[in-house]
Amino acid sequence: MNFLRRYWREAALLLCVLGPLASLLGFGTLWLVEHHALLPWLGTAAIAALGGALLVRALRAGEAVARLPAASPDAAWGPRERAAWEIVQARTARTPPFAFDTLTEPQAALVGLVEDVARHYGPDSVEPLARFTVPEALLLAGRTTSRLRADLLAAVPFVHAVPLSTCLWWYRRRDLLDLATRAYDVYRVFRPLIDPVSALLGEVRGRVTRDVMEFGTDRLRRTLTRLLLEEAGRAAIDLYSGRLRIDEARLEAALAKPATAPPPGPPRVLLAGQVNAGKSSLANALAGEVRAAATPVPGPAAESVLEIAIAGRPALILIDSPGLRGAAGEGALLAARAVHADLVLWVCAANAGAREPDRQALAALRAAQTLTTDPPPVLLVVPHVDRLPPFAEWAPPYDLARPGGQKATNIRAAVDTICAELGIARADAVPVCLDPRRERYNIDIVWALIAARLPQAQMRQIQRAYAEARQGLELAAVLRQAAGAGRALLGALR
Repeated sequence: MNFLRRYWREAALLLCVLGPLASLLGFGTLWLVEHHALLPWLGTAAIAALGGALLVRALRAGEAVARLPAASPDAAWGPRERAAWEIVQARTARTPPFAFDTLTEPQAALVGLVEDVARHYGPDSVEPLARFTVPEALLLAGRTTSRLRADLLAAVPFVHAVPLSTCLWWYRRRDLLDLATRAYDVYRVFRPLIDPVSALLGEVRGRVTRDVMEFGTDRLRRTLTRLLLEEAGRAAIDLYSGRLRIDEARLEAALAKPATAPPPGPPRVLLAGQVNAGKSSLANALAGEVRAAATPVPGPAAESVLEIAIAGRPALILIDSPGLRGAAGEGALLAARAVHADLVLWVCAANAGAREPDRQALAALRAAQTLTTDPPPVLLVVPHVDRLPPFAEWAPPYDLARPGGQKATNIRAAVDTICAELGIARADAVPVCLDPRRERYNIDIVWALIAARLPQAQMRQIQRAYAEARQGLELAAVLRQAAGAGRALLGALR
């Protein structure tokens, strides 16, 4: 009685709202009896209840395989970030769904997840969890709250209109749910005395409804658990990888550095290969005009940079590196140049027999890859195919998939051999003719391969910009901070 005296207004509100709906049950039963439709309705309801029970059982049996599709990592992440994402996915897979009745279970799982990511980035650190700066934490909080606000506005109805005071009002009166549950239990006790058949059917329907609700609640808990862990994992990766040490303004500044980072637009394409392989001729063919000296005499040791902007073609910055001669240390120098490149065009002449310098330089380039950026895509261009036997024949195009003559057979064999020796996929190789005295061959295919690898090259631009912008200690920033602290101290002493 004290409970009713305390909450009589709320009880009256529920009666006003649910009373008319409850009266429909009695009037509906009376209508079915008067129209001799009670038994058909009961049979239909029983069949529906049985079908619902069978459907719930089938869904429960398939729950082990009916999972959400695997979430993909951020496209701008490097190899180390993707390895951390695999750790997050492994932790998520072995974490049981949260009950969400207390914060203890989710909090423990989230702390364990963050510890896994922190140890991945600082395995030898005494305090791996504390390996971030205060500005990084503030930037992460700002980005997380901004994303959460957008998700709430997009997916939660009335979240923008219902004030928090209304939610608190209902939360403080949550005891009304217990009252309604007890009242329904009393109704279930006396219902068989009034209408046994309807009571039996109601119990069956109630059991099916509870099973459906439990199944839906379990799936919702699994989904929310996974989303919570994945969002926490993404935030931890951004925090401990150092990606938050720069904001958007600093990233744009990093992209604008011509010495260490790519320009904001065209990717940087490195031309590599032995001397006299045809790198300069390939550059001229891609540019559509003579832009680089192409002579049988080896060119200068310094690299040359060519900007290519042709209508209908991707804009590129070609970096023609010095030709390989087989000297010691050439591979390391080429790998150092490739650090600032987004795509590599490897030029290997079809009529050249000595390919050991190419193998050594490619091995050095592949071994020098970092954990912060993906390796640049390597495309193989095989020039001088017109110089393969029969020497007098040159009548392109040639069908290399089904070679029908000796020339096509030799071109196919040369390309396959070079791909096998250099470890480059056949799909990333194209034979060309660069001799201006003859009809140039397959230059359009080279452009098509470049265009196909352009998304990878552009993503490497972003990865390199992040990696290079967070390297080292910025003395200018430290001086600005010291000057600001001094001004604040002088202002406080006045």
